[in-house]
Amino acid sequence: MFGRFYAVRAVKTLVDALALCIVYCLAFFIRYEGWLAPDVTHAMLSFLPYVLLLKLICMGAFKVPSLSWRFASLLEPRLLFSLAMGSGLLCIWKLASEYPAASIPAGQHCRIPLSVLLIDLVLSFVGVVVLRLTVRLWSERFDRSRVGLPGHGKVPTLFIGAGCAGALVSREIRAWPVLGIQPVGFLDDDRNKLGMRIHGIRVLGTTADISRVVKKTGAEQALITFEAAPGPNIRRIASLCDKAGIPTKIVPGIREMVEGRINLSAIRDVAIEDLLRREPVQLDNQAIAQFISGRTVLVSGAGGSIGSELCR
Repeated sequence: MFGRFYAVRAVKTLVDALALCIVYCLAFFIRYEGWLAPDVTHAMLSFLPYVLLLKLICMGAFKVPSLSWRFASLLEPRLLFSLAMGSGLLCIWKLASEYPAASIPAGQHCRIPLSVLLIDLVLSFVGVVVLRLTVRLWSERFDRSRVGLPGHGKVPTLFIGAGCAGALVSREIRAWPVLGIQPVGFLDDDRNKLGMRIHGIRVLGTTADISRVVKKTGAEQALITFEAAPGPNIRRIASLCDKAGIPTKIVPGIREMVEGRINLSAIRDVAIEDLLRREPVQLDNQAIAQFISGRTVLVSGAGGSIGSELCR
């Protein structure tokens, strides 16, 4: 088990080293516009082992090899800091080697422009991030092909709420076809979002347009993706969906999803707790019956909803 772990890490390090070599040489071609004089080529190849070794050491110091490629993102602080530190040390080495009085190890090899080191830093970060994102996308595609459902089994679904929670839900649903949900569009009351696309899904209108959008898209259900939406807002949306003839479902809050306490498998119908936005009060009907049994009870305001329910 541990042998396989270290073998995978070694392969990742070798792939990183190859990518760093390629972008280092590419930085020279960009700096010299595709033509390298013999002395420039000699300087490039002479300094390559030191550049590669120093960057790999910095990446190891920041524990970059321990980062998962499958869950990589565009923002990788450790990766950026490690490459920046490596380039910074190379710049210091380069500047120090230009002083004849300074005795710098291997200073005779450090005859490259600072502009090359700057270009190399940018290309190194882009290259290794793209490498990781490629592995991530390939892994996600493999998972989708392994657990995906036929297209006809998906339910056309209208997402209501194009905020952070909506973006997270749409991305996860597209990544996991096994959920059986086919997004047809977003609705959001923020008119600045109209026409925008979120993970390829367009914002088609506001919640007042539910009936029109349902007829146009053929949506068969609505999914509320607001983050911590108030009870009155959920009641309003549920009522509009009911008039449009589609059921309403809801997803957990984005904070709970991020904390891992619940996931998209918890998508469910709108419950009384969502409409109230508090825990429902559980009445002890048996105790109440014993208290009022055999007594004459006056109910004030019996014509209202609460009073009429009490009488019933």
